[in-house]
Amino acid sequence: MKMNLPITDIEIPVTVKDTILSTTELSGVIKYCNEDFIKISGFTKDSLYGQNHHVVRHPDMPPAAFKDLWETLKCGRSWIGVVKNRCANGDFYWVDAYATPIKNKQGDVYEYQSVRTRLDNKIRERATKAYQSLNVEKAIPQIRAKNNFSLQEKLFFAQFSLYLLIAVIVSYFQPIKYVVVLTAVVSISTWFITHYFFRAFAEVLNEAKKIVGNKNISLAKYIYTGKTDDFGTILLAFKTSQSDAGAIVGRVEDTAKIVLETAAILSKNVDATSMAVNSLYQETDMVAVGMNELSSTSQEVASNAEGASNAVTQAYEESQESRTIVDKTVQTINALASEVSEATIVIEELEDDSRNIGKVVNVIREITEQTNLLALNAAIEAARAGEHGRGFSVVADEVRTLAKRTQDSTEEIKQIVESLQQRTTEAAEVMRRGKETADKSVDLASNAGGSLNNINELIQFATEMVDQIAVAAKEQTRVAEEMNNNVVKINDNTSITVEASKTAGKSSLELSQQAERLNELANQFKIRFRY
Repeated sequence: MKMNLPITDIEIPVTVKDTILSTTELSGVIKYCNEDFIKISGFTKDSLYGQNHHVVRHPDMPPAAFKDLWETLKCGRSWIGVVKNRCANGDFYWVDAYATPIKNKQGDVYEYQSVRTRLDNKIRERATKAYQSLNVEKAIPQIRAKNNFSLQEKLFFAQFSLYLLIAVIVSYFQPIKYVVVLTAVVSISTWFITHYFFRAFAEVLNEAKKIVGNKNISLAKYIYTGKTDDFGTILLAFKTSQSDAGAIVGRVEDTAKIVLETAAILSKNVDATSMAVNSLYQETDMVAVGMNELSSTSQEVASNAEGASNAVTQAYEESQESRTIVDKTVQTINALASEVSEATIVIEELEDDSRNIGKVVNVIREITEQTNLLALNAAIEAARAGEHGRGFSVVADEVRTLAKRTQDSTEEIKQIVESLQQRTTEAAEVMRRGKETADKSVDLASNAGGSLNNINELIQFATEMVDQIAVAAKEQTRVAEEMNNNVVKINDNTSITVEASKTAGKSSLELSQQAERLNELANQFKIRFRY
C-alpha cells in the first residue's frame, strides 16, 4: 500500500457544523467533493478530482479497515467506521465515516458516497488504541479479552445462580420439601418472565443484525460502543441507523447548499436577464421604428430605381439614334473625303499642267528674245544695205514689233502662269490639308461611333443593373416589411419575456427561500444525529 508522506502531529479539528461529503466511481476515483472536504483536507478541487480516494489515507490507518470497507461496499451494504485522514500538508483529522453504495433506478450501483462528520472523543480514543494494536499485533486485545456469551446464555447463568441462591436461603429456614416447592414456583415464574423478555429482545437483536450485518462487526462494535456482546450489536445498529439518516441529511444539506448557491446565481442571472430584456425591449422598439423608416425608404428607393430604369432606357434609345446619325455623318465625311481626294488629284494634275505651261511660256519667251535679236540683227544689216535693205528693214521692224508684243504678252502670260501656279500650289496645299482634315474627321467620326458603341454597351449594362437594383429594391422592400413584422413579433415576445423574467425572478427568490429553509431544516437534523 502506498504511504502518503510526510505527516505531522497537528490535528485539524472537525466541528459539528462540518459535513465532509464525497462520491467516487466504483473504482474509488473521486468524482465529487464538497467545500468542507476541500477546506479541512487542504487539497484543491483539481488535485482531488480524478484521483483515487486513498490520496487522503493516513499511514496510521490499518489496511484491514479499508479492506473491510471495500468488501462491505462491493457486497452492496453500507459501511460505518472511524477514519484518520491525512491533509495535503501532512496534518491529520479524525472523522466518523459512513460509506454507502448509491443505486440507479434499475437497482445497479453506479457510485459510492462517503459522509464524514465530527468524531466523539471517547470513540476516537478506542479507535486510536485499536488501530495501533492492529498495526502491531494484527489483533485487538480488548476484543480477545471480552467473552462472547450471548444474552440467552447470560440469562441462563443468571437464572441458575438465582435458583441456587434461593434454594440455599430457603433451606436454611425451611424443610427441604418447602424448598423444592418454592424453587419450582420461582423457576417457573422466572422462566416465563425471561422467555417473554428474551423473545422480545431476540426480535430487536435480529433487526439489529440485519442493520449491521453479520460479517466482521466486532471491530466497529467495540470502537463505537466499547462492547462486544449483543448489547453492542444493538447499539451499533442504532448508531448505523443514526449514521444512515445523518448521511441522508448530510447529502440533503449539501444539495441544499448547492441549490441555495444555484438559486443565488439564478437570481442574479434573472436580474441581469431582466435588465437585458428590458434593454432589449427598448432597443427592439427603436428597431421597430427604424424598420418602419427603412420600409418607407426601401419603397422610395424602389420607386426611384424604377424611374432611373426608365431614364436609362430612354438614354439608350437616344444613344441608338445618335449612333445612327454618327454613322450617317461618317458616311458623308467619307464621301467628302473621297471627293476632296479626287479634287486634290485634279488640282495636282492642274499644277503639273501649269508647270508645263510655264515651260512653254519660257520657250516662247526664249523664242521671242531670239526673234527680237534676229530682228535687231536684220535691222542692222538692212541699214548697211541701204536702199536695198529698206524693205527688209520694214519687215524687220514689224518682226521686232511683233516680237516685242509677243515678249510683252509672254511676260503677261508668265505672270499669269506664275500666279496660276502659285494659286494652284496654294489650292493643292489647301486640298491636302482638307484631305487630312477629312481623314481626321473620318477617324474622329469612327472613334465617335466606337465611343457610342461603348456608351450603348454601358447604357445597356446600366439598364440591366438598374433593373436588378429595382428588383433588389422591391425585394428589399418585401424583406423590410417581413423584418418589420418580425421585429413587431419580437417586440411582443420580448414584452412577454419581460413578464416571464419577472415571474422567474419571483420564482428564483422563492427557490432561494425554500433552499434556505431546507438548509436550516437539514442543520437541525444534523445536530440531532451528532454526538
